[in-house]
Amino acid sequence: MDNFKPNPREIKAELNARLFSEMMRGMWLTLGFSLLVVSIISYVLINVEKNIWSWGWLVASLMIAGLRFFVLMLHNRGIFPPNTLIPYSYAVTFISGMVWASLACFYNLDHPLALQLMLLMVMGGIPLISLSTHGNMIVSHILFSLPAMVALNYWALFKTPEYSFTFFIMTLFYTFFVYTASFRFYNRIKDSFAMNLENIALVNALQERQIQLENLAYVEPLTELNNRRYFTVSSELALENIYRKNARLYFFLVDADKFKHINDHYGHETGDSVLKHIADCLKECVENFNRNPLYEQGQIAESARLGGDEFIISFVVLDEEFDIKSIAGKLLDKIHQPIEVAGKVIYPLVSIGISEAPRQAQDVSGLLRLADKAMYQAKKHGGDQVFYCYSSELPLEKGK
Repeated sequence: MDNFKPNPREIKAELNARLFSEMMRGMWLTLGFSLLVVSIISYVLINVEKNIWSWGWLVASLMIAGLRFFVLMLHNRGIFPPNTLIPYSYAVTFISGMVWASLACFYNLDHPLALQLMLLMVMGGIPLISLSTHGNMIVSHILFSLPAMVALNYWALFKTPEYSFTFFIMTLFYTFFVYTASFRFYNRIKDSFAMNLENIALVNALQERQIQLENLAYVEPLTELNNRRYFTVSSELALENIYRKNARLYFFLVDADKFKHINDHYGHETGDSVLKHIADCLKECVENFNRNPLYEQGQIAESARLGGDEFIISFVVLDEEFDIKSIAGKLLDKIHQPIEVAGKVIYPLVSIGISEAPRQAQDVSGLLRLADKAMYQAKKHGGDQVFYCYSSELPLEKGK
């Protein structure tokens, strides 16, 4: 299972992105609530203070709300990845915390008791509100709440001369309590998210390994073509479909000519290069065929390596006027093009036998048998040819 162990760096990056996105989801409600509180406090301050600083605090608060709204919109629209927005969010959060903490400067014992209580509740409540909204991003929580904590301790020391020491000790305990709870809360959320991400990564790794194993079961490694097992299953499904769609199924059985001679005289590495060349030609033939306008309706081709130097292509044809013979001729010419291997120029040759369903046979083994018969007839006539086997009773027809 060590091969499935998630990458810690990737997990950390994904964890930060998830935690940030989770924080952003809860930020809309917080933004609306903060605008309501800003409106109430500004109204009271402006009526009590009657100076430009009260208006300045209102303008600063609205600007911060606008910046928060901008970051939220960027996140929701997915314009930037979450990890890219995190530094900007930190900056906006810290400035926002500073603006809220600046309320301590407005505190005055000469103010009405209601205003004093309001300011103290805001400064004391900001860390707890921050914990509920920024708790899953501990850095963001500290950046937002720390200025308020400093302001609260400043108030205890300098704004309450008669009880400064007592209030200061109380605010220190409050600070310790809030941040202890914050780190415990953050660690629980982080561990929960991290475990979830590790489980997802493990499942994805297992699924990827399963796909790899399935590919090993159905894909031939040298040429990366489908193997005989896959082709048999696929062809059986194709046979079932042609009856429903009134279509035809063709098998092109392709066998390399004089392949043993190539292996014996040039080596198996050269032989492998020839097989790869033939496979590439088959892939190109299939890709070109599958660009036809009836592809979505099921006019489709697939290729496979049956074993050794033997390959096959299946064509499901819906178009009654489609010229399958021209495809065979073009494939033969394409394979015959020279290739250079280890300084030697080789002209690969193949023989192609073609069979058709449902006119000739109604099962895969019957189609393969007829295509094999046509292919060996092509070899018998010197190779580098195409032969069509239209019926097990009728004579073979030479295509080229």
